[in-house]
Amino acid sequence: MTEKFAEFLTDLTTYHAAERYWRERFAALPCDPFANGWEDWGTSGVRVIADESCNIYGAVHRADNRGIVIVMCKPSEAIQQLTAWTATWGEGWQDTVPVDYLKINLVHTEQSESMALALLQRFVCESASIEDINALIGSLTTG
Repeated sequence: MTEKFAEFLTDLTTYHAAERYWRERFAALPCDPFANGWEDWGTSGVRVIADESCNIYGAVHRADNRGIVIVMCKPSEAIQQLTAWTATWGEGWQDTVPVDYLKINLVHTEQSESMALALLQRFVCESASIEDINALIGSLTTG
């Protein structure tokens, strides 16, 4: 397993490169997200490190109340290459409109990137339901 951006937690230049990389991958999705209502959300320029992981990129479609968050993790025996789940942000908090989002935690490798991009395409480009995304997450082999 070759990890991409391995020093993202300790080297600010590497962190910014990873952040740009994921923003570019998101922008390159076949549905052209930024031309179709998606915008950067919550992570751009904000580096929050917790437990060997760090938010790398987020985007939101406010009209559809949908968002995505990508978190990069350091490899360890306890961490799979990719875990993902759906949740609602802002529910019962100060936000006036809750946002259903897809969160992807990954140790950044070719395999995990491919799985993450498949999830993003279904959620962002195909507007798959939360139920469909949860079923897809359950079918992934994330070793």
